[in-house]
Amino acid sequence: ALYEGELKHGVPHGTGKHHDQTGNVYQGEFKNGRMDGKGRMVLASGDVLEGWFKDGLMSGEGVRNTAGGNVFSGMWTEGKLSGIGRMECISGVQYEGEFAESVMHGSGVMTCGPETAADGEELSGFKYDGAMDKGFAEGAGTLQIGQMVYKGEFQRGKPHGRGSVGELQHGKREGVVRPTAATKYHMGIRS
Repeated sequence: ALYEGELKHGVPHGTGKHHDQTGNVYQGEFKNGRMDGKGRMVLASGDVLEGWFKDGLMSGEGVRNTAGGNVFSGMWTEGKLSGIGRMECISGVQYEGEFAESVMHGSGVMTCGPETAADGEELSGFKYDGAMDKGFAEGAGTLQIGQMVYKGEFQRGKPHGRGSVGELQHGKREGVVRPTAATKYHMGIRS
């Protein structure tokens, strides 16, 4: 490890720059030998973390830009996105709402514009507004895909249970929905 910067009693304290053995580089504030305060860390993976650090981990307000082009911003606790945050993925998926342990969890709104599938088929965009549980739509929510709107219960990322289905400019039908296919969005990746 290599450190350049201010010292107090022989340990990093004040502003400085630290290179660790794995290739990560942190530049910012130190307290009593630990990364603590406002800083910027470039990971060996290419990810860039900017914000507030405590005991070497992002804690408080911050942003993580991944090497793949995804952006995660909001409140962090011990290196994990926790509380209110925002995710913007290179795939076009965006989420704004609650996180726990860097996973969508709580209430939030997820959107994605129209996409083109690998076979060239145009896929409608969507908007989901409702409860999330460990990365899945779970509980009460509203899903809009094109002109179709489903408002009701979700289970493991799928409409399931009591709900109504209709079109924005037409009537709606109410009843029980049984899913035909699973869709999961975990950190913006559709599976």
